[in-house]
Amino acid sequence: MGSQYGATERVLDAHLAGKSYRETVSLLWGVEAVADWHPDDALHSRVRRRVASARALMKGGDRKRLPKA
Repeated sequence: MGSQYGATERVLDAHLAGKSYRETVSLLWGVEAVADWHPDDALHSRVRRRVASARALMKGGDRKRLPKA
């Protein structure tokens, strides 16, 4: 699987470990990515959507949620 799938796995791991969205972004995209963190910015939305997708996959979600190879 591609790097998108790996990132989705890492997001799920962070979420299940109780990490905040900000901590998750920092783990995946570096401390610089959260320097100007705002709850309503695009990066926050991106990680929220990735967490939602990861949770759906964990619960046996459909294959269309998997990134294309």
